[in-house]
Amino acid sequence: MEIEATTGQNTPTPRQRITPAWTALFVAVLILGAYFRLIGMNWDSNQHLHPDERFLTMVASAITPVNSVGAYFDTSTSSLSPYNRGYGFYVYGTLPMFLVRYAAEALRQTGYDEVYMVGRYMSALIDFLTVLLVYLAGLLLYRDERIATLASGFYAFAVLPIQ
Repeated sequence: MEIEATTGQNTPTPRQRITPAWTALFVAVLILGAYFRLIGMNWDSNQHLHPDERFLTMVASAITPVNSVGAYFDTSTSSLSPYNRGYGFYVYGTLPMFLVRYAAEALRQTGYDEVYMVGRYMSALIDFLTVLLVYLAGLLLYRDERIATLASGFYAFAVLPIQ
């Protein structure tokens, strides 16, 4: 039995090489994924038809940014607390709400008929970044751009994340 000596170099196998065709397919997945997430963003024509989104819109337009870290952690008086703004049954996470509110402040879109669109666009952006993360996870786990591209494509075209 003959044992081959290794040169110490890690030469990639054909499955590990990035090819232009798969890169182009991944770019197409990204473009179509972004398109599906951004088309029809104002699907309800400012009617606020979804009850959860309507509630979140009411809370997001009611809370206001705090002036200091101390004011944030003073939960009994914090202007970011939904409980201090008349929404005692707030059961959602606060970080996405705070991010949307601060983005809305920066864009000067804090009104009831404006802030929900900031939230929709931020949701689409985060979901688009998830498509990228699925691709990167596929590359890291399988070291195969084909699997990474297919995985990101499956996620990019899945109905539930798009909704």
